[in-house]
Amino acid sequence: GGTYWTHFNSIDIKKGNSTVTLDSIEARSNGGITVRINGGKNVILKNSIAKRIADGHNKPALSIGSDCAGAAIEGCIIYSKNNGIETVTFNNKSNITFSNNIVNTINSGECFSGITSNIKMSNTITGDYVN
Repeated sequence: GGTYWTHFNSIDIKKGNSTVTLDSIEARSNGGITVRINGGKNVILKNSIAKRIADGHNKPALSIGSDCAGAAIEGCIIYSKNNGIETVTFNNKSNITFSNNIVNTINSGECFSGITSNIKMSNTITGDYVN
């Protein structure tokens, strides 16, 4: 648990075969990706909030990259203030489960990019953030 507020990337898992569990965190960033998962053998993000809300920085709130072996994202609220950039981006070949989440955009935009057959999504609500 805990609060991670930064101007750039709040959580950045770069590489390696680690098992990482993030539970009940609040992550906020201004200019960078809020939660960037580029590595890790098993990564779990659950019961957390990821916000990317500064003006003029079009970055996703959550990005799962090519070196992540597997991830489970569950019970999270994820939103990003963006113009033409998705709130959540997937760029990998790993197995991902994405369930029971709320994903919103602020100022229009798409909620997801990079969804493939190895990403299993269920019970996820998407829409525009209402202030």
